[in-house]
Amino acid sequence: MPLQLQVRAWLALARGDVAACFGSLRQMSAEAEAQRSDGLMLEMCDTMISATISICEAERLGERELEAVQVELDAVRDAVQVIAGIEVPPWYPVQFLTLRARLLAVTPCKLDQAADSSTQALDRARSTYPDLIPECGRLLGEHLIQAGRLDDALTTLAETEREAEARGFLKELAQIRAARIRALVRKGEASAAIEPHVLALRESLAATDSPRIAAETLRDLALKLPPLSATPDPLPLAEEAHALFVSMPMPAEESRCLEAMGDILRARGRAPEARRRYVTARARLERHGLGLRLPLLSRKIDALG
Repeated sequence: MPLQLQVRAWLALARGDVAACFGSLRQMSAEAEAQRSDGLMLEMCDTMISATISICEAERLGERELEAVQVELDAVRDAVQVIAGIEVPPWYPVQFLTLRARLLAVTPCKLDQAADSSTQALDRARSTYPDLIPECGRLLGEHLIQAGRLDDALTTLAETEREAEARGFLKELAQIRAARIRALVRKGEASAAIEPHVLALRESLAATDSPRIAAETLRDLALKLPPLSATPDPLPLAEEAHALFVSMPMPAEESRCLEAMGDILRARGRAPEARRRYVTARARLERHGLGLRLPLLSRKIDALG
């Protein structure tokens, strides 16, 4: 039953029913706790944080609701510790620290706290569960980039890249290399200095042999690069990711790429083209009953007249 509730939560999120999403997750947590299933409780937390981030990105969660998620995360963490007792799996504390860091990073004024939490997670992973070093190091690197600590980010990502390569963690390796590109672009490095890293990213994506990993990595890079960036240019990255999602198909992600294209084009002063992308993205969501980002897309369209 808890896993069915998790599916219901994801479906509600896709529809844009935020209340139903959180309701299903709270019910999942209660049932997992009643079954004394600490693993399912941790999985619920991961789903809750991922959903919260998506809802915040869609501009549909207020500060009070965000604080409530933090309270729930802390409560579930404490309950998991009680259930697991003295035999807490070593990855549990690491993962709760990364979940806390991801949640804090949603709020710009809490980026330093997010970096502190992800630093603690990385330190804990190094001493207790090394297989999580690539994930924790990449997360710390991303938070340092968001906080503008670019040299620290590049140092962390370089160390983490070696760990991911040594373990053969191909998806993490690609994401680490994508994050490094973002840091180099933010630093204002010349195209000649960035291009080898773009090639390295392409090589790591090819090694995964996964169109979905490639699509998600390119989409995220397109979303996070400055819209006026030239090397790499986020517009063709978004277009490439869009084509991959169309072939799967994943309509919500297709729409997200179209919206990203619209954002980039709008920032470049190409309002009519941006509006067309937004309208197409909205139509795609409406066709499939995917409502989470519809209000935001409609506001973007209205702003362009």
